Amino acid sequence: MQERILQYINKNHMIQKGDHIIVGLSGGADSVCLFHILQQLQEQASFIISAIHINHCLREKSADADEQFVKGLCRQYQVNYKSIAIDVKAEAQRCGMSIEEAGRVVRRKAFEEFATECQANKIALGHHQDDQAETVIFNLVRGSGLSGLCGIHPVRGQYIRPLLAVSKTEIEDYLTSHKLEWRVDESNLTDGYTRNNIRHNIIKSLEEINPKASDHIASSARHLLEIEEYLQGQVKVCYENYVKGAGEDILIAESLAKESPLIQKLVMRECVRNAVGSLKNLTQKNIMAMTTIFDKEVGKRIEIGRGFVIRRTYDAAVVELAKYNHDKKQI
Repeated sequence: MQERILQYINKNHMIQKGDHIIVGLSGGADSVCLFHILQQLQEQASFIISAIHINHCLREKSADADEQFVKGLCRQYQVNYKSIAIDVKAEAQRCGMSIEEAGRVVRRKAFEEFATECQANKIALGHHQDDQAETVIFNLVRGSGLSGLCGIHPVRGQYIRPLLAVSKTEIEDYLTSHKLEWRVDESNLTDGYTRNNIRHNIIKSLEEINPKASDHIASSARHLLEIEEYLQGQVKVCYENYVKGAGEDILIAESLAKESPLIQKLVMRECVRNAVGSLKNLTQKNIMAMTTIFDKEVGKRIEIGRGFVIRRTYDAAVVELAKYNHDKKQI
């Protein structure tokens, strides 16, 4: 398995000589496996690692025991280590988020702050093949487009995920064969969280149809990512050809309408990203409505949410802040 992970790392150009990698170390099987494999590869690939543990303050004594376990592991391998306690439940209430979402936000913030503190350039997380399948299913039922169906990217910015090529079973077999211990988060055993429900029920049902369901879903995600990367290259070219301006005033040439419907939608999507700064809450319905703007009369507007509209002009469309309340179509 270690050789397969190394091949996956090399294929995706995850690690280069001289890298300093922060490992998100929860104490669970996935993160312990990641930590151990990077330890084994460290001298071979000439990089260094540090580790960070986040105590979410959700499981009291169990969470404290996890923290002590990780601390002992890092001392055993003489790895630079930091532990942070964050009341995720309180943070979720403060920000109006689910506990799952708040946990992701605080972890990311802590990882990136520690990377800055250590002058590290990479952050390694222990997502694996089964996590990939769960993510694809989760995004599919939420109505995500192609980007969501690509699932978890092996490399995104400073984040790397070397274990995406292996399954949870393989990870646990690896740990057992190397006589390595790990902690079990009892909250993962319940169906109270959405991803747990997908893992325990939906994927289990799919594996009754085909035992390799998770493997095939993860493989499909890899193929879709290749398609997505190709399309993004085409979108970049078209964006440069048809779109001018930035921020609160983006101009889209009417000639975009001669491109395929898919390219139109993807270019419109990028226009929203650049105008609003985020794609959060943008739906396929929003994007489809935007592509109809060139069928409208001059002056007509379509609201695209978050205070922005797309407005028809004589030979173009403009994405801009909503300045008027009349003659708008809510979508």
